[in-house]
Amino acid sequence: SFARERELGIEARRREFETRLANALEMAENEEQVMIVAGRALRHVLPQASVELLLADNSHAHLQRAIVSGASPTGPGCHVESPDRCVASRRGQTQVFDDSDALDACPYLEHRSYGRCAAVCVPVSIMGRTVGVVHRADPLPVDDIARSARPLEVLANQLGARLGMLRVMIESQLQASTDP
Repeated sequence: SFARERELGIEARRREFETRLANALEMAENEEQVMIVAGRALRHVLPQASVELLLADNSHAHLQRAIVSGASPTGPGCHVESPDRCVASRRGQTQVFDDSDALDACPYLEHRSYGRCAAVCVPVSIMGRTVGVVHRADPLPVDDIARSARPLEVLANQLGARLGMLRVMIESQLQASTDP
């Protein structure tokens, strides 16, 4: 049937994206290159959406904007200050908000310059510790907000894995150069 063929096509494109993203991240030799790959990936899977990657600083007390993708140069404009204050980060799972005015919407979705919005927030974890969030928010009406969660989850998972690997390698190299 046509619906089944469409589903198979979507699944094939998803797998291809995952494979290509893994290959690109594997080639990234440092965090700066990882961020370039992540930005390209966001533009590839959600070219029109407003997305940002917020990463924790070394103290894990503050989130800083690492990547912005989409039409707006400031991105969705999430003002959450730290991983502890982000509901996706605290819960360790993707959060989908269909309307910023809903009773159970994230409080950080209020008072956006563009008004009411829908959002997806996906935690980025390194070895079980949440170090950031991939955040998409677009003005209402948005018809694909929940569907955008899956590619953002793929990106967040692979991004966390690659950053973790690079950080372990840097730490090992530092120990090797300082230990007798």
